[in-house]
Amino acid sequence: VQLSSIRAPRLPSRANNNQGDPWAQEAKEVLRQKTIGKEVTVKMDYTRKVPVGGAAAKEGGGEGQQQQQTRTLSFATVLLGEQNLAGLLLARGLASTVKHRSDDDTSACYEDLVEAETKAQKARKGLHSGKTPSPPGRVNDLGTNGSLAKSKQFLPFLQRSDRVHAVVDYVLSGHRFRMSIPKDSLSVTFALSEVRCPGRGDPFSDEALKYARLHCTQRDVEIEVFDIDRAGTFTGRLHLPQQTHHGKRVDFSQSLAAAGLAKVSGYGVPAGSPLVAAQNRAKAQRVGLWQDWEEPTAEDLAAAAAAQAGADSAEKVREVETLKVRAVNVVSGGLFYAQRADDQTASLLQEIGALSLGGSDGSNNAGSFRSGEVVLCRYAGDGQVYRARVESYDATSKMYTVFYLDFGNRAQCPAKDLGVLSMGMQSSAPLAFACRLAHVKAPGLEEDYGYEAAEFLQELVGRGQTLCAAVEERVSETLAGSRKPETVLRVRVTDPATNDDVAIEMVRNGLARVERQGRFAKASEAVKALRQEEEVARKDHLHIWQYGDCGSDEEDGPAWGSRR
Repeated sequence: VQLSSIRAPRLPSRANNNQGDPWAQEAKEVLRQKTIGKEVTVKMDYTRKVPVGGAAAKEGGGEGQQQQQTRTLSFATVLLGEQNLAGLLLARGLASTVKHRSDDDTSACYEDLVEAETKAQKARKGLHSGKTPSPPGRVNDLGTNGSLAKSKQFLPFLQRSDRVHAVVDYVLSGHRFRMSIPKDSLSVTFALSEVRCPGRGDPFSDEALKYARLHCTQRDVEIEVFDIDRAGTFTGRLHLPQQTHHGKRVDFSQSLAAAGLAKVSGYGVPAGSPLVAAQNRAKAQRVGLWQDWEEPTAEDLAAAAAAQAGADSAEKVREVETLKVRAVNVVSGGLFYAQRADDQTASLLQEIGALSLGGSDGSNNAGSFRSGEVVLCRYAGDGQVYRARVESYDATSKMYTVFYLDFGNRAQCPAKDLGVLSMGMQSSAPLAFACRLAHVKAPGLEEDYGYEAAEFLQELVGRGQTLCAAVEERVSETLAGSRKPETVLRVRVTDPATNDDVAIEMVRNGLARVERQGRFAKASEAVKALRQEEEVARKDHLHIWQYGDCGSDEEDGPAWGSRR
């Protein structure tokens, strides 16, 4: 419907060669923020027939004259509670009243509208101020064809931010959206990474699209960006801040899964996650895509197990990626951060090391860096500066918690030790990446022999030597101290100088055990060698085997008792 008896500035469109009127964006934003998702009362006032495209009728009379095509517009008074939305725009100087003829139909509140406009004119608001609002900044449209390279440039910035505020402009499908990111002047295509809705023409595709439009169109949302696909579409999670469930923001992927309008499809989604639980509820209730779903029989499970066995056999002959790396930070007995041992890494480290914080004492930096921002930060251990990502700020102690991107360690730093980093340095990918020893499980730092395991791993890999890392798989994992998942490489590490296999050394010394439920636990020759060393360590009651058997067959459960 159109608001009765007012005329608002026109937004950019093809009809006006994408040259919108001043104050048009402000008028739209007022209505969007006031009304989206809220119940309103619509009172129809009148209708008008207008020519399609606004063109005039063809000149020249005669019986053969063609009729101009028209369409009928409906005009109404729209109330949000007791507030007239047309009056709201007029009072803010974001619209003007239509000067009707005496025989025209008008708004039922026309006199009130004229009065609101008169007050805005006297107060010189908006359209009546004689001023033109500042033009909007240039928007980088990353959703057009051929924008993949440009999208990759912005990916690191969006990944480092915890959650990014965005406005959904269009809903393309149940899990795919066009949205604006006002803070960064970006227009992007965004897709949910962990669920997929039915494709166009498939059952329940229309229902999924309608559901997404109802809950997301023109809404303020928050997104977490994890990755980018081959088409330049950013992927991740979408949260609806205005909807809460037990005080928490709603993950829209969970909403779709619970309504039976999407299936979980993301890799690395844990079996016990809320997303899988939402899908299981939809299955149990037989809603949406699961209306004809049946519980798998024993025969079905056996067939699935056979198929998985075939897949495991195929893994034996898979091509293994091998990297030359240097360990830069040991986190625990089974986890460390590493850098590639190549000239490119050395060159970037040298370039960063040549930077300085400048002559400022940094007193103006307190609280000025936002969470997720990449900065130049002095490390107290050696006094040198490195790239770091701000994770939090404590106003009481005036200390920042930062994560050193190229070394994988965290520290607390005063404001004077932080400085602005150039855009080019910020966009360069972090040099440090997380690695976890494949096929083995070491105790965490809070568990018995956790510190001993970490110290022994430091002795094995932390001498600055070049190591050979065979990548078994890449998994998405949220590590301790981090709020977002990151890619973790599960690797078999050997020291070329001694030919020592790091995992075997850990198991041999009773500081790690073989995983019970690894993907390659039954197929790999490396695992067989690990099991032989584990048996010897168990018989000798070394470290974690001091009191006999340890651990659990359930990898999700605690492997060792907590420290007493």
